[in-house]
Amino acid sequence: MKIKEYKGNIEILNLPKTAFLCSRKVLASVVLKCYDWAIEQREKGNCIISGFHSQIEKDVLHYLLKGQQPIILVLARGIKENLEPEFKTAIEQNRLLIITPFDKSVKRVTEKQHKQEIN
Repeated sequence: MKIKEYKGNIEILNLPKTAFLCSRKVLASVVLKCYDWAIEQREKGNCIISGFHSQIEKDVLHYLLKGQQPIILVLARGIKENLEPEFKTAIEQNRLLIITPFDKSVKRVTEKQHKQEIN
């Protein structure tokens, strides 16, 4: 993936990272394990990369943002002008990197756009 735009500390890309991906549909027994995992990663200071799209992924991001470890947020759209306050804070702390292969004008990615960007 080519990074078209980014906000935050680009040097975070050089760190070892662990990806977190989770379906929108998960068993209730898995939800708490995901939260526990996020807290453990936060306490260990591990860099986590994800799109943070599904509700579980968003919840994990919530737990990670309470820590000091680096985070990489990969967007499936362009970067908004007005970021959420918790994102601004993490960027100011040099521990968040938001990346996207799309121009900021892209609000929702079509299949055609996706194929163009990955080729």
